Amino acid sequence: MLERELIIKALVWKYMINENTARRMYDETVGSNRDNLRKLAENYKASARMSFFC
Repeated sequence: MLERELIIKALVWKYMINENTARRMYDETVGSNRDNLRKLAENYKASARMSFFC
């Protein structure tokens, strides 16, 4: 469940969409495309860490 929430936050951050839209995008994504969402979440975490140190 934690991974899902992180991916939803990453979608909101990257595409500047509201949280409900991001949840719907996540729920409609299946299979190998979820791997792409996980990579997006990793980029989001890395950017959050960098902004913390700046």
